Formats: sequence, structure tokens, C-alpha cells
Amino acid sequence: MRLSEPRTAVFSPVLGRYVRTAADAREVIDRNMVSPVHFYDGLLALFRTGTRVFVEAGARQALTGIVRASLPPAARALPLLPSRGDMEDVIASLTGAGFPVSWDPSSAGSVQDDAGTDADERSAPPARQEPPGHGDVLAELADLYAQDLGFPAEMLTPDIDLEADLGVDSLKQLALFQRVREQYGLAEPPAERRVRATTLGRIAELVEEHR
Repeated sequence: MRLSEPRTAVFSPVLGRYVRTAADAREVIDRNMVSPVHFYDGLLALFRTGTRVFVEAGARQALTGIVRASLPPAARALPLLPSRGDMEDVIASLTGAGFPVSWDPSSAGSVQDDAGTDADERSAPPARQEPPGHGDVLAELADLYAQDLGFPAEMLTPDIDLEADLGVDSLKQLALFQRVREQYGLAEPPAERRVRATTLGRIAELVEEHR
């Protein structure tokens, strides 16, 4: 692939330095899947050179707590997305840290496509009553995932997010879902549904729909 010089220097915890050139960007790509991420060392390097605000731009607050536990109180760690629906609090925190946010609550969660259809209404699964055996499927899934991940089964509640809350990366999630398919004899669900199934509750819904 042809790479150009980054428009903005980005610190890489894999390289331990800023990515400033096309060669740096290529090195990040080459090493991304095979080299350790020195996250703690990266945090210290940034803090020591004057960075005081760390905004997590991923799902929920997987790294925010690590930043708060790793750096002195002078460092502020803020999530870009709320953990459980507290978007107003997140916006207030970002604004207070010097990152003004413009957000209209009335437009959240509804995006119009070219045909005028609400995208969320089109792609979201329809609301339905819990089918018989849903609780049994959830319990079986909790046992399966607990054995593989090393977490207590009671910790794997239906709404806990595998990546955001537990740090299970997408490749591991895919491998686990393949085990689910084999266990229940599932057909391959639509890709967009599988990607969105990051909680046991949503995975259980896919099991009920496709087995």
C-alpha cells in the first residue's frame, strides 16, 4: 500500500515514539499484530512531556480506568462514549477539560439514509418477548465463555460488553462465536448482526433466531 506522511503526529505505544513519517506508519502496520503494546510506558512518556488530558475514543471505558490507576492525579482520563447512557455527564467532563462538544440529544440514535429511512429502525433487531429456553441459552453461553476466558460465569451477565468491559478482542470473539455455531448447529448469521453481538444477551438472540 502507498502511505504518505501523517498530517498529525500520533504517539505509538508499540514503537514508543511519535509516528511522523510514512516509514513510521509502515512500521506500525508491520508490527501491529506481532509486537507488544507498551501502554503503561506510553502513558508515562506522554505525561512526562506535558500531556494531562487523555480522552478514550473507543467503546465505553476500557482504558480510562487504566489511565487513572497508572498516572498521578494531575492527569485527567475521560471517555468519549458513556458506559451506560450517561452522555450528558460525558459531555460536561469533556467540555470542562477544554474539549467543547456540540451534541443534539434529539438526533442521537437515528440516522436518515438516502431513502429517508431511519438506519437504526432498519438495521436493529425487532423487539420481541424472550422465547422459551432463553435463560438456558444464556447460562450455557456464560459457562462456555467463562471456561475459555477464565472469568467466573456469574460475572458474564447478559449486558456486559466483551470488548469494552472485559478486553476480549475481535479475533477472540470471532473464534468463540465459531464455537457457539458448532455447539448449536447455527447457520452463519448476517455479518452486521454478528459484529454487533458483543454481549451474551445479543449472542443468545442470534442462537435463538438461527438454530
